[in-house]
Amino acid sequence: MAGVMGAATAPSEMAADTVTMRSTASSGTDEMAHYPLGVGRYWVYLYHERDTEVVTEVERQIVRQEARQGASDLFFFADGTIAYAEEGKIYEMGSNGGVNIIPIEKPSASGPIRYRSQGLQIEKWVAANDTAVVIDGHRFERCLEVVTRFRPDESGGNEVSYSSFYASGIGLVGRQQWPTDASGTLAVTLSEYGTRQPPSTDGQL
Repeated sequence: MAGVMGAATAPSEMAADTVTMRSTASSGTDEMAHYPLGVGRYWVYLYHERDTEVVTEVERQIVRQEARQGASDLFFFADGTIAYAEEGKIYEMGSNGGVNIIPIEKPSASGPIRYRSQGLQIEKWVAANDTAVVIDGHRFERCLEVVTRFRPDESGGNEVSYSSFYASGIGLVGRQQWPTDASGTLAVTLSEYGTRQPPSTDGQL
């Protein structure tokens, strides 16, 4: 079972499929702790297809780090994603050309982040910084809830919203699409995370 408590927009409790939670990662304390970047870090997620029993496992791992003079280091994922941290945000650049910007600091009075990527108008903001998420009995305290809302550039497109929950020292632990599906299942759940030797260390700093 899983639940979300204290979220700004979420129901008080939601169901989720059982997962196996294993960790070898230590907690982080710096300002980027809610999305820790480091070579060898990995996350395994279960993606629950909406209103079905189909579940897909996806693993992400950081395999290389590259220093840049006068700029933030780049971190390369095994799936081709490149990420870096800057001014309280994580910037992800996908291998397909898409851009994802994730605010990872406490709620700001400056309002949501607004940007466009691959034909979508996207807004993101931190809605809460004290949400508790429980997955298979494992409780993640004081998670950041990042709300994403997007719609196609073309007029008349449907708007989609979801909340992503980031735990300190871990990163993304769960995601809930709004409105929820019939079962209330979290759309994405973390099943395993930690640090291990990446497949290749060529170019690692």
